[in-house]
Amino acid sequence: MRGRWVYFAMASFLALVIAFQTNIMISVSLFLLLILCLYYKRFTKQEVIFILVIVLIFYTKARIDIIGNHSVIKQNKTRFSVSFQDEVTLNGSLLSGYAKDITGEKLLVKYRMKTEKEKARFDDERLLGYTCRVTGSLNRVNEQRNPNAFDYQSYLNHHQIHWQLVVDQWGECNERNGPLLLIKKQRQRAIAVLEFYFPNTVASLASALLFGERQILDPALEKSYQKLGIIHLLAISGANVALYVSMIHYVGVRAGVTRERMIVILLLYLPIFIYLSGASPSVFRAAMMMFVFLFLRLLSHSRLASLDICSITFMVYVFVSPYILFDIGFQLSFSVTFALLLSTKGLLKPSRGPFSLLIKASFISQLSSLPIVLYNFYEFSLLSLLANLVYIPVFSIIINPLFIVLFFLFLIFGEHVSFMIDPVHYTLSLLNQLTVGLASVPFQTVTIGRPSMWIIVILICCIAFLLYKWETGKTWKVQLLSAIPLLSTLILSYGLSHFSFTGQITFVDVGQGDSIVIQDGFHKKTYVIDTGGIVSFQDEEWEKQKYPFEVGNDILIPFLKGKGVSAIDKLILTHGDMDHIGGAKSVLQTIKVKELILPYVSNRSKLEDELIQVAREMKTTVIFVKNGMSWAENGSIYKIVNPILELEDRNDNSIVIHVKIGGLYWLFTGDLGEAGEEKLLKEYPTLPVDVLKIGHHGSKSSTSAHLLEAYKPKVAIISVGKTNRFGHPHQEVLDRLKARNIKVFRTDTDGAISYTFEQEAGTFSKHISYGIPIK
Repeated sequence: MRGRWVYFAMASFLALVIAFQTNIMISVSLFLLLILCLYYKRFTKQEVIFILVIVLIFYTKARIDIIGNHSVIKQNKTRFSVSFQDEVTLNGSLLSGYAKDITGEKLLVKYRMKTEKEKARFDDERLLGYTCRVTGSLNRVNEQRNPNAFDYQSYLNHHQIHWQLVVDQWGECNERNGPLLLIKKQRQRAIAVLEFYFPNTVASLASALLFGERQILDPALEKSYQKLGIIHLLAISGANVALYVSMIHYVGVRAGVTRERMIVILLLYLPIFIYLSGASPSVFRAAMMMFVFLFLRLLSHSRLASLDICSITFMVYVFVSPYILFDIGFQLSFSVTFALLLSTKGLLKPSRGPFSLLIKASFISQLSSLPIVLYNFYEFSLLSLLANLVYIPVFSIIINPLFIVLFFLFLIFGEHVSFMIDPVHYTLSLLNQLTVGLASVPFQTVTIGRPSMWIIVILICCIAFLLYKWETGKTWKVQLLSAIPLLSTLILSYGLSHFSFTGQITFVDVGQGDSIVIQDGFHKKTYVIDTGGIVSFQDEEWEKQKYPFEVGNDILIPFLKGKGVSAIDKLILTHGDMDHIGGAKSVLQTIKVKELILPYVSNRSKLEDELIQVAREMKTTVIFVKNGMSWAENGSIYKIVNPILELEDRNDNSIVIHVKIGGLYWLFTGDLGEAGEEKLLKEYPTLPVDVLKIGHHGSKSSTSAHLLEAYKPKVAIISVGKTNRFGHPHQEVLDRLKARNIKVFRTDTDGAISYTFEQEAGTFSKHISYGIPIK
């Protein structure tokens, strides 16, 4: 079996893909691919039988898990006894975490803390190991509401979580202990020591590298690491595990412990290490590979190849938890590890120089992770290879060993070693400045957009072909030519997202707010009308969230990047309300905006003035518009029909745009109210309108009967938040629309709403339920 385990791992992987796949044609194709591989590799009869048994076992286990992945708790239940196996997170006044009900089902628990004193109590306990009686209500987590958005509902489903428990009141809490809980509490205490005694610059990075905890890391710095393609350095990997094991083994042997006993000690330590380090997929893979290696060495003094050990670890992991296949960390960890191990006998021969090996290992890692990175993050950095060449030696040789030594010296000698912390703090501050600076270098990120699954499969094949030819090619010309299929596929993926024959208008679901993205045919131009935003209220300092939900970063930017948008031609902010422009700052700072368009008014909001300043810093042209101004693009004339005269209510000074796109006349109204509508009707009594964007989210103070009678729209689109506290859209508005047989789309019930068109014909679709043609 030696040397064959990678094929067994491949068989188990295909079995799981078939089990999770609902398309019968894809399942049959994958099974035929497996048979073809078995034939090509000339396996023995016993090996073929063994592989087919593996397929059957892993397929059956996955199907059992899929069938059993449902809730046994009824939604009307209000009293619970929940056990916290992990510490909760405190973000401002919001407490969140995962707990098990008395039935054994996992729940997502959320609670809004009432006082600063209550927060201090939870901060001390963090509920790790506690079983509490609580009362509350069960809610379903929202489904994915926009294309390219993070699908939190699916994420929770893959972790067998089906309900969100919103706690109203806490009852009695009792602390319990056990071996696993004791390990987790030691981890919790160690992180608390770092936070209390070390500067944040040191504590945040040390927590990530020693204990797999990134909660205290500065979000902007973490984003910079991700943008440069070096975020993997903030995760505990095989190099960290090897360093720990080597140090412990060396100290033990020097202390007089026999090598055999040290192996036993390490075998006992590694499962503990997994939980001390946060039990992430990368930690589990690295620790279990080391465990298998040491265990086999203890048993027989014989060794399996690292590729076989990695394959066995993969099989154990996915058998125990089939849903781990959907975890991005798992995908990245194993794809890079397999690629590096498969290259050890050729490209990464130890006989080559260390710098040459580092370059090649970094390049192989970048290539092997590229399909996963593009599918989940839609872009890659041109500086990634260079950044890895610089940062990998720094982290591996200096930072990781330094943190281990510094932390244990602090535990032994306490504050007597404080003098060592300041130089480390200063050095890391410089490193952080370098990281943020590199991440802000212009034009270093290529935004391709989310590739289709077929493009991903082709990419994987092209990467495998490139590495194979790179290893076996006898001349540099052959090696160079082998890159052509990969480059062609990347260009094709870029072209599909940037030069589609179809155009699209999307009303992005940003909750209680507006955001509309317009892309014409071949995506020559991209216009964004408003960005949405969260209306925040004056919170006390303890209530403010360190990681607040931000519409621009969390909804609009992923949507745009998933479509391959790397530049916005016009960002049109209809007026100064937070629910329309709150996300604009992050958009301006993240994506190149050529023109920022604002209404020509004197009573600008404070946020509008701030955005103007940001725009000028980002070298964005700022333009103020009013009634009568227009521009032409791709056969369409975008005409500004409001503001006409400046009115007292800011809503009535909203930019209103009239345009014909995709064979339909559109009227985008911002938050125009009845007073503004009357001015508009007086100035333009006979505008042709097929699609009306309902003003002010369906408030009863807008969309008057007079407007509907004059313009006679066929379709109305309401951008409104699900279960918003204003009661939008008001029933009066819905009744007026229904009385005139106007087709209504609503983002609160339909999610994102798109109109996809080619020349003069198009189709409306809803993200939550697709396919409504308009003729």
